[in-house]
Amino acid sequence: MAIKSNIPDSMRNQPCPCQSGLKAKHCHADPIKLEACNRVAQIYMMNLIAQERKKRGIDPYKYICEKCGKGTDVPIQSQISKTTLMCPDENCGGTVKINEEFVKWQKEAEEQKQKQETKIILEN
Repeated sequence: MAIKSNIPDSMRNQPCPCQSGLKAKHCHADPIKLEACNRVAQIYMMNLIAQERKKRGIDPYKYICEKCGKGTDVPIQSQISKTTLMCPDENCGGTVKINEEFVKWQKEAEEQKQKQETKIILEN
């Protein structure tokens, strides 16, 4: 299934609306480049969301989809292999992996907890 560009044929030789400096036909009018751009933008947006969650004290997502980049705390178990975890987005179908940010956040939280416990023991 091909992706259809939303740029009319009359604008193919005009500068692309995304202000990349390229003609539209070499940028967002090219279906393959459009799909790649959308995937990169989606992954970038998910990274921004993860950073915002971290700023607000909300833990990062435990799993990240390798295909679409979306984060989730509850992946779907694959029907084919019980050890494979799938993206909960039904349109994606990608596999998920443990988010490295989550692992780092978890270690930091555990270290903070140990420091707090040590402080309480030393005070008593």
